Amino acid sequence: KLEQNYRSHERILDAANAVISKARERKGKTLWSARKEGPRPRVYTAPNEYAEAEFVAKEIDRLVREGRSYADISVLYRMHTQSRVLEEKLRTYGIPYQVYGGQSFYERKEIKDVMSYLSVLNNPNDAVRLARIINEPKRKIGDSTVNAVAEIAAGTGAAMFDVLEHADEYASLARKTADLMAFAAMMRGLMEAADTLPLGELLDELLDRTGYLAMLQAEGFEGQTRIENIEELKSTMNRYEEENAEHSLSGFLEEISLYTDIDKYDPN
Repeated sequence: KLEQNYRSHERILDAANAVISKARERKGKTLWSARKEGPRPRVYTAPNEYAEAEFVAKEIDRLVREGRSYADISVLYRMHTQSRVLEEKLRTYGIPYQVYGGQSFYERKEIKDVMSYLSVLNNPNDAVRLARIINEPKRKIGDSTVNAVAEIAAGTGAAMFDVLEHADEYASLARKTADLMAFAAMMRGLMEAADTLPLGELLDELLDRTGYLAMLQAEGFEGQTRIENIEELKSTMNRYEEENAEHSLSGFLEEISLYTDIDKYDPN
């Protein structure tokens, strides 16, 4: 048995042993450390994940003001979906951080995809995000077709989305006219829905009409993890609406940009 622990002091291990000993199906093992002295572990029970993240951020802020370094501090969580609330609160307090063993919440592919969809619904002229999601999930619209649309847009001065809606007017798009116009029609329908639906319901409609949810469901376990991340994003939307009487899609996107536009952590 590998029972000696070199990282923690004895008081931490006593607490860990007391908890682990309650597990019914386990091999007997008692962790110990040559480091006998150290502060007793403290337990804080928060009413919800937002209060928990607030407590963590305040504790880090207090420790740093008392002379500790950010590099001395780690925050452990059980699942990557839990990082979202923590990341938002750390950014609110201006606390630099790095995510290890996974990506920052808003850097995860499914979150960037969904945020790109929402951005295009809010602003159809967003060519960068439009190009990201036009073939996600696969719609038989390859890079060469997207480049052709971009070239027409550049040559005519029209927005890429306008070119999609009138794809039947351009000979170079003849082979993909049906696919391009179907995508544009779907997005136009979602834009109209965005004017009336609460943000959470809009997200559900988006996932359904675009086929994005079905794509993730077909991916099995990994897809389920991505769905859980999107559910976390949905809870952010719902909370935004609860806290803002005059809420809107554009307002939500502006708030998220405050989290995602902050400069990357500089380890120096």
